[in-house]
Parts: sequence; structure tokens; C-alpha cells
Amino acid sequence: MGRRNGPARLGLVLLLAVAPVAGAAVLPDAAPAHAQADWAFEQSKDITNQGTGEVLPATVRVNRIADLFDRQQVAIELEGFKASHNTNASQEVLIEYPVVVMQCRGTEPTRETCLNRYRGRWYSGFDTAAPPEQRAVSDLQSRPTEPRPYPGDTQDEQVRNMIRAEQEPFVAADGVRYLWSGRESTEDGGPLINTPTLKSFAPTDVTWTGASRIATRSVPIRPDGGNEFLFELRQQASQPSLGCTDTVACSIVVVPIMDLPCVEDARDDCSEGPSGPEPGGPNFTNNPNEFVGIHTWLAESNWGNRFVVPLSFAPDLRACDVRDSRPTIPAYGSELIDVAQQRWGAAYCTGARRSDYLPVYTQGGEYEARRQFTTRLGSEYQQNAIYTTQPVTGSPRPVAHAPSALTGFAVAFTVDGADGRQVQRLTLSPRLLAKLLTQSYNPTVIPPRDREGRQPYTGEQEITDDADARAYYVAHPYLLDNPRGLFADPEFAELNPDVALTDENGALAGHLMNLRNPVIFTEESDIVLELFRYITSDPAARAWLDGRPDRWGMRVNPAWRGTAATQLYTLLDTWVRTPAPRKPNWLETADHNRYFVYGGGDTCDEFFATPYLTRLANITDSAESSATSLLDRRGSATPACASDSVPIPEDEQADEPQFPGDNVTRDVVFEEVENNPDEYGQRALLAITTVAHAALYELPTARLVNSAGRPVAPTPGTMVAALNAAVQDPTSGTVRVDHRRVAGGAYPGTMVAYTAAPTSGLDRTTAARYADLIEFMATDGQTPGDTLADLPPGYDPLPPAMVRQALDAAAAVREQQGRVPVPPAGGPLGDGPPDALPAAQEPGPGSGVPPETTTSPQDTGPESAEEEVAQVARTEGEESWLARWAIPLLIGFGLLAALVAFGTQVASRPDHPLRRALAGLVRR
Repeated sequence: MGRRNGPARLGLVLLLAVAPVAGAAVLPDAAPAHAQADWAFEQSKDITNQGTGEVLPATVRVNRIADLFDRQQVAIELEGFKASHNTNASQEVLIEYPVVVMQCRGTEPTRETCLNRYRGRWYSGFDTAAPPEQRAVSDLQSRPTEPRPYPGDTQDEQVRNMIRAEQEPFVAADGVRYLWSGRESTEDGGPLINTPTLKSFAPTDVTWTGASRIATRSVPIRPDGGNEFLFELRQQASQPSLGCTDTVACSIVVVPIMDLPCVEDARDDCSEGPSGPEPGGPNFTNNPNEFVGIHTWLAESNWGNRFVVPLSFAPDLRACDVRDSRPTIPAYGSELIDVAQQRWGAAYCTGARRSDYLPVYTQGGEYEARRQFTTRLGSEYQQNAIYTTQPVTGSPRPVAHAPSALTGFAVAFTVDGADGRQVQRLTLSPRLLAKLLTQSYNPTVIPPRDREGRQPYTGEQEITDDADARAYYVAHPYLLDNPRGLFADPEFAELNPDVALTDENGALAGHLMNLRNPVIFTEESDIVLELFRYITSDPAARAWLDGRPDRWGMRVNPAWRGTAATQLYTLLDTWVRTPAPRKPNWLETADHNRYFVYGGGDTCDEFFATPYLTRLANITDSAESSATSLLDRRGSATPACASDSVPIPEDEQADEPQFPGDNVTRDVVFEEVENNPDEYGQRALLAITTVAHAALYELPTARLVNSAGRPVAPTPGTMVAALNAAVQDPTSGTVRVDHRRVAGGAYPGTMVAYTAAPTSGLDRTTAARYADLIEFMATDGQTPGDTLADLPPGYDPLPPAMVRQALDAAAAVREQQGRVPVPPAGGPLGDGPPDALPAAQEPGPGSGVPPETTTSPQDTGPESAEEEVAQVARTEGEESWLARWAIPLLIGFGLLAALVAFGTQVASRPDHPLRRALAGLVRR
């Protein structure tokens, strides 16, 4: 079953990305605990600290090593390793005695086939066991900062020879050797080495705007010698330089960093050990001893202690239908079924599921899927099978709807507490989600005490010195008194008492303070619309959206006051942050000096006037990329403003400088850019995705409060339980959860994906193949397990009544007599849930909302039955709203797409005329 990324892959991401904060603890990056029987790989052996002779009995465990998918995370547990120093440092590279974990090509990898950006041979050359090529480098001089005595007639030639000698090459899958040096030629500004087989730079698939895009970790070890964490693995599709596929084996390599046995003439610090605080100690240093850091993973004494974990990957479905000669049957639509299709598709691709056809799945929005199903392209319909959650209406062909997947939407997260540990449990209420979706948190908090004696700055006041500037501030006029972000919200703290939000001084941890996320989403996704229905069906959230403050005084952003479910997908706030005034010499300095006005904007605010909350928004094109944004440790928000110097064409150059510091040959171009990825231990990101995508990538998911006031996570059994509150469409048999009735241990984000196929108009062979696919998905495909043909985590098996409904639909598709199956009389549960399904799990300790707790009656919103009925009426009118606005929205999104494409073209070309024109404004 191939899988393609469709052109209309639209999704939602809610991301809180925060700027790195020095000194945040990064030590315990905890992964979910796994029972002993769950480990797919376990190896114990003695490792030797060659510098001291100390022997440690170390163990590495990994929970999954076979049938892996691209970007899947695996849980790793370390035990018995040397405790790390300097663990409170703001970056992993500063940790002393870490354990380096990386992905390598081959089951017997060499240092040349391991993906690690730190490839300098110099430190490792002082190891008594160093191979000749490393030892020769360290012999040349005593410090890496001193001039290298390398031959060459020019400086560039000397540096080329130095790079060749000092960098351990990374050999890519295609044989090209990368020396991974950031140096550029002094002659032309280009790469120093760029031959077909040797490059002085890094592979293009491992960096973005200077930040690493590889999963290599420098893992801190606790005082007890252990740590648990998640590690991301990549296939060829996302990391072609590494080249791991179902036919090219790869490995996880674990290298403990310990003391080196130093040669006699080594630098003193080679044998001095760590300079940072002892294990568990406070504070940190930004000048660690790099002889006991990640740079020495290349050293033979450390490399010799390595653990190698063999990996095998599932087939890449993007290539399966290319190399497979069987006829394909396409299906398009809902991402709710995406992860199951990846698993089942691999079964078809490998022959684990035998068939004379190959299903090909393309991700897409459900609204677009239904449109294509009912629209002809010439004499043929655009789609003959789609995945949808809502019934196909207005179809010229009779349609059968077969239940195929029981899953739902989810709020996944990677959040590190004030103690640096990855948080494993969060509880979110509909009102908290409403606050995030409506851009209602204050992005520019200035405390009341700092507002005293200051006036709002509008850009019209004259400021000529720093004293003038201190009299003003810039802040969002309507959000000034709202919390700065989710983690500063008292409602969040009340629901999550066990999340470590504050430091030892009782202050909110720095990385949890700064808001980086209003929300971006689309109306074309049933998944997103269902989230909005969940929010607006809650009386407290509905009342808050209508303007009633919560009991702590937080109010909805006025741009969203009174909005219905279908209106929550847009960025409505239009406030543009006023830029701080320029200093007279602002263009003469690299940082483009401005007077300091509290909360004042930057040069990008001045030139582009993008609404500030739009700059902080995070957009993805699918539920899958929403989930992988958490793996990337950042979203698409562009809070930073970068500048670049670009050449001015000769015929456009001025005859003389126009002002002091003006360069007549070069212009300065500004661009809104993303922040670097968050450091481990300092993450604070949430993403709206599907339960299955979160499970695939081993991402924790928030417990959502249902109508009974009970927080429930999407664990096995909780989604079947939600079908007790399902409302069945009398014509198609599709169901939709009534969020006002989801209670007990039922998960409120539950959704069902249906395969919609015509029951007339298909040829016999095609109809039989679609019917066979529907039958497989409803029967063998509903068995939870680890094989490719099994139901993957993130799904509950279909209950028997839904299985029978699917088989009846398959029969109607096979017959092609125009029969539309009758919905099951007993509803989706009929005679009960699946036999093998565990009972829905109740909230555990530390939830913040005990099982018996319900929403406070004083804080529910509607003050009368009439008000509640009116609110429900507003919520339930969404289908007619979509019908009225579908065409204008599509036109609007088309125009938006064109603008985005144009903007991307401008941003990516420094020589673009518009960029030069904008830059020209700076020169005036």
C-alpha cells in the first residue's frame, strides 16, 4: 500500500516554542518507562575508563529495533554509566562525561558512517590509542586555536590542507565524503572544497539556518548512572546522506565519554578531568573541559567502549508503488487513517498481505476528499475511494461508508519542566484550548509595576536619547492583563499541580515564560473541526468565548469574541508591534541599534508590518508534520529578524555614500526568521495531531477533560468507550461523538474514519479490489500487534457492530448493484466492544482532576437553560456555514497560497527585485 503526500495536506499545529534560557537543567530527559519484557534490545558489558582504569558494568536497552518507520522515536534506557558533570548547562554540547548516541549506517559501523557533526580529530589525537591520522594532527601544535603549519601558496590552500588533515570525513550513502567544516573561501566566499567526491561542508540534509537537523544526542547521565530518553530515527526519505532503508541496514551507536589516557606531551587539560559542577551539583560553566565532552567520541579509548544496536526499517511506501508491478488502487483522504496505512501498506509492499493489487494512499483533507469523490474530471470521477469522517453528500453515485479506523485528534506535547525532566502528563480543558486557539495570551507582558510612569509608545513620540525611551512601553492593548502563556495561566497550574513549573526560587522557569504560539489551522480538516466542536460544546469555554472572563480575570481576544466552532481556524488579530525608534547610527552596527523601549518591535516589524501574533503563529500542512514539529523542537513561527548583506548590481549603485556607514556596493536585506530549535531540557511545545501519529512518534498526549469533568488520555479502550456518546447518521451510518455526553473514562477526541466507495459504476475487477481492501481493514487489520499487517498503536479495534457494517459495505461495493447499506440498528456498539479490548483506563494519581471531580458549577458559563440552548444552536450550525462559505474560502486560500509562494520566492532570492527595493528603503 503506497503512501503519497497529497497537494492538499492541511493540518493544525499549536506550538509553544521558547527561546533558550541559559542555566536550565537538561539532565533527566525521561522517556516513558517500559517493562523488562518490552525491551527489543538489551546488552550489558563492562566498559573501561581508560584514563583512570575504572571499570563500570553498563547496560543499554532499546524498546523497538525492527519494522521502523521514518522519524519514529524509540525509547532508550542507560544504566551503569559514569555520571555526568555540568548537567545544568544550557546546551548538551557543554556536558562533561556524556553518553553520545547517534545513528550510523551498517550493522558494523565505522566512525566515517556515523552521523555526528563533531568530527575534529585534534582532541582525540592525544589519546595513547589514537590511530596515526589522529595522532599526526595533535602533534602539529599544542592548541587548536594556534596557526596550523600546513603547506600552501595561499591562505585558502593552507586551510584546505588543514581541513583534509583535521576533519574525520563522514561518508554518505552515495560515497561522497563530507569534512563538515563551516569555513568558506577568503577568495570568493564559496566552499573551500567542492569536488564530486569530497566536500568541505556538511550534507545539505543535516542543517537548517545554522541549526543541526540530525538526531545525535549528548546525553547527560544522572548520579545513579542512568537515564531514559527518546531517540529519533531517520530513513533515507528524510536523511538521504545516511541512506537507511529496508535493504540498507543501520544502527544506533552508543559511545560513553570518559577520561582519555593521554600521551606524555599532551596538553595539561587532557588529563585534568571535568571543570564543571559535580553530578547533581548546582550552576554550570560555559567553558567545560572538551577532552571529556562530545568532541572525543572519535577517540579510540571512547569508541572502543561503544554499544551497537542493529536496526531494520519497514519499506518506504513512497518507493513501493514505483518498484512494484502490481496494478494500484488509489484512495485519498483523512489523516486519521494515515499511520494504519503506513503499517498496512508495508504489509502489502512486502507480501505479508498477499494480493494482486497495491493500494496507494494519499493524505488529504476530508472536505477536499469528499469534493473530489463527487466531481468528474472528464468522463471519470476524481476519486473512487476516499477516507472521511463525515458522510459524502450530493454524490451522483450511491455510496457505501465502511468503518475502517477508530482513533481521534490529540494534543501531543514535548514539555520539559523547571527541573529539566520531560513532562509525561498534562491535563487540558476545553477553555485552555480555546485560549490557545484565539491568540488570547499576552505576547509582550510588562508588569504593572513597570508600567507606572510609562506611556504606550505609538511611534509618533519623538525620542532622541535613552532617557526618552525609558518613558514608554509597547504592548498589545487588549491582552495587556492576560497571562503571558499557557504555563503562566492559573487555570493550567490548577489542572496540573504535579508539573514542575517553577524553579527553586518559586519563579516560573525561563523557558516556560515566553509565548511563541498562537495557533494556525485550516477549515478543510474534519480533525480540526472536531477539535473546535469539542471546545465550543463546553459551557465554560463557550461562555469565555462569548466574553465572560475566567475566574482569574483572563478574557478572550476581542477579535474572537462570540465566534462559532467553524470560525476558530483563522488568524484574526491584526495588532502590529510598534518598532522601537532607530538610533542615528542604526545601520552602521551589526545589530542595527534602536533605542530600548520596553516591548518595542524590530526592523522586520517596521518594514513588513506583519501582525505580531501572526509572526508567533506556527503553521503546518498536515497532522503528521504537526507531530514532527515536536521532533524538530520548533515550529514555523518567525519571531526573529535577521539581516543579510547582498551585492548591489553595478548599474544600481550610488555614486557616493548617502549617509555615514553607507556601503554603495552592498545592501542590507531583512527577513523574519525562526528561532533555533529548543535545547533538550528547555522544550515547551504542543501540537494538534492525531492519536496515531502521536503514538507512532512516541509523543505523550494530553488528557482532555470530558463533559463529566474527567481528564482522559487516548489510551486503549477510551475511544471505544466514547462511542456510547455517538450520534449515528440515519442515511450513511457514519457516527459523530456528542461531546456534551462524553463521560466516564471516555476520550472526548474520539473520531471514526470511514472508507467511502461507490456501489455502482466501477468495473468488476476494481470493485472487487476495493471490497477486498475494505474487508482486510475491518478484519485482519483490526488485530493489535507489532507485525506489519496488525493494527498499530493509536487505534482501538472496531467493535463487532462496526466490523459487520464494514463487511456489508464491502459486499455492496463488490456487487455494484447500487445498494446503499442500512446503518446498524443498534448503533456503533451494537452488542458491545471488541472482546480483546481492555477497559477504558481511569485517571491516575497526579492528574490534577480526581476521578470524581467535575467542572465547577460556578464556572460553567451559561446562566440559564435558554442560554445553553442558544449556545448549542450556534455550535451546531457549522455544516450550513461551510456550505455558504466553502467557495469563498477556497478562493481566499488560493490567493493566500499564491501570496505565500510569491513571498517564499522573494525570501529565498537575495537578488530578487522586491528584496532589493525593500532594502533600498533602509538606505534612505
